[in-house]
Amino acid sequence: RKMTEKIKICLRCGSADIRINYTVLDALGAPQTWRCNNCNYQGQIFPEIEKSKINRFRKDLRKIK
Repeated sequence: RKMTEKIKICLRCGSADIRINYTVLDALGAPQTWRCNNCNYQGQIFPEIEKSKINRFRKDLRKIK
């Protein structure tokens, strides 16, 4: 079975330019948060989608905005 490459994607703008948002609370066991480098959205929920489906995701995202 072929493995597909998955990437995190921003729910707000559709960017795949996502990074871990390190804070001092990480050392205290706080849940990990992520930040979009494109729109600065941050949170715990950044879905992972197949890289081949990123354009479809962005198209659908524009429909609901």
